[in-house]
Amino acid sequence: MGKPFHQELAELPTTYLWACAQNLEELERALRPLRNYPLIVVGSGGSLSAAHLAAALHESRTGNLARVCTPLELGRSVEAGMSSGIMLVSAGGKNPDVLVALSEAVRAEPPWTAVMCGTLATPLAKLARANEFASLYEYSIPSRKDGFLATNSLLAAFTLLIRSAAEPGQSLPPTLADVLSAPDVMTFFESSSSGDLAGVLGRETLIVLHGSDTKSAALDLESKLTEAALARVQLADFRNFGHGRHHWLAKRASESAILAFSTPEDRSLCARTLALLPVEVPHLVANLPGSSCYRPLQALLYTFGLTARFGEARGIDPGRPSVPEFGRQLYHLRPLRRTEARFDTLPAEIRRKLRVAHLPSDSSMAEDFWTLRLREQHDRFREQSFEGVVFDYDGTLCSSHDRFDGPAADLASHLVKLLDRRITVAIATGRGQSVRRDLQRCLPPRHWEAVWIGYYNCSDISSLADDTAPDRSERSVESLRVVYEYLRSDVLLQETCQWSVRPHQITIEPLGPLYGSRLWQYVEERLHGLDIPGIHVVSSSHSVDVLAPGVSKRNLVKFLVKKGKVTSEERVLCVGDRGRWPGNDHGLLGHPFALSTDEVSADPLSGWNLAPAGCRGTQATRFYLDHVDVQPASFRLRLRGHQA
Repeated sequence: MGKPFHQELAELPTTYLWACAQNLEELERALRPLRNYPLIVVGSGGSLSAAHLAAALHESRTGNLARVCTPLELGRSVEAGMSSGIMLVSAGGKNPDVLVALSEAVRAEPPWTAVMCGTLATPLAKLARANEFASLYEYSIPSRKDGFLATNSLLAAFTLLIRSAAEPGQSLPPTLADVLSAPDVMTFFESSSSGDLAGVLGRETLIVLHGSDTKSAALDLESKLTEAALARVQLADFRNFGHGRHHWLAKRASESAILAFSTPEDRSLCARTLALLPVEVPHLVANLPGSSCYRPLQALLYTFGLTARFGEARGIDPGRPSVPEFGRQLYHLRPLRRTEARFDTLPAEIRRKLRVAHLPSDSSMAEDFWTLRLREQHDRFREQSFEGVVFDYDGTLCSSHDRFDGPAADLASHLVKLLDRRITVAIATGRGQSVRRDLQRCLPPRHWEAVWIGYYNCSDISSLADDTAPDRSERSVESLRVVYEYLRSDVLLQETCQWSVRPHQITIEPLGPLYGSRLWQYVEERLHGLDIPGIHVVSSSHSVDVLAPGVSKRNLVKFLVKKGKVTSEERVLCVGDRGRWPGNDHGLLGHPFALSTDEVSADPLSGWNLAPAGCRGTQATRFYLDHVDVQPASFRLRLRGHQA
């Protein structure tokens, strides 16, 4: 099984050239939605090392915390996953653990899930593509499948991740020889090593000391030496080693050795640490002088060299160490679904509210309260007859993947069905004429007069038939003009955002480094000092909108009543995806009869997401519309309670 390890090392330069030549647009697009959140990175086997690198890069680039877990750990921490982005790293994309992990991630409903897979057309990719709140980056390296240990696939993943996180103007060296300042990995290993290599190879236990830049490589070395049965490995950073772990050497010095990763930042601490250790313990120092940008690559490649040397000393080829039959059975053992923790036994509808309300879920009182509120919601909707429906657009009628393509054909058919029965249909959006064009393409002209669009957060309301709408002039009302001039004087916003101005709305779209909640918070804080009554700032998945006093998507409901399209506000169903403040559907989903397709507010009396677990976005919209009982000029929702 596998390839000879020396053959895998010989293929590394080609793999590196391939990874450096890849266009990163697709990878950056896949990872971009994760920037706004804390992150859980999931990996197993060799991919766990890449997961640790991805987490470190996320923290340094975004300032958000990141942690790493295995697929099993993700299954046991699903509640935490609901408030963090999730990233899955896999070389093969078909092992049972990673497939279950992605299924659990979808069910947990994190803000976003990104999948990075080193093989094309895998079961993992199929699952990712089926999820509206997931992105996929898949690729295939020239050397194809690794041997027993992750080598070329890991180098490719490290290189791609480092390139994607590089600062403007930063770039990796053009060839692997330039990274190493040596012609190949083994020459680099020999030239970078100082100390007693023979003594280290003669010991059964290797203690690996590392710093922050070399942690992912240290973890990979532990994986390789353990998986190939080459040595027992203990890991510690330089200072944690001083908190008791040193006692191992006091009792087992004769069977132990030390490897220390030394970088310019850690060099003094490394030298002072080694100077205090018993002289009978052989040690090896990996001297890594390279730029911090690609130091994780150097450290990783050093571990490849050391693994080769351990293999030679043990008479074991790390690329094909002869896997026993029980090992194959263990690999293919079907993982269990997550345990039924108390939080996990609650219906998905309640879990969504608890996540936002930050209320305890481990008491019978809390469970009884929310169970009663949920039952009340189902009863209210079951009894209510509606004459009209107001939909948000992006995230409700259009998925994040195809927001500029208009509603899918099946959703358009649902709208036509409502319109054919004389149900009033209205669209509340932060966008302008692009929504009109999309809807005119997918709805028959006979219905255009009956469809109402609230452009620019419903500051401009017209029928779909009105080709002059919306008003795209840049003449803002006085309060917004003052706001615009004030914000445009901000140097950071000038250089990192693009702007569009309408009479009652300013839209600010991030180019970086401000995005998502950070951009909203920055704009909100900047406006606080202006003290202009009624100005408010809302956030969508792609921009921040500054709205003039009185502007709200809820105005579209009032408009329908005023125009006589419905008899009362209570006869309108409101559907949107961003119900949590400062989401731009917060006001709309505060309506007494409102349903969310994704984020919910903390209000126990409105804005619930009553779709099943893992059903969000346009999938949730489909779920609601599939449960509509349409009568002439009215309809009812026939929803049932759904357990997670």
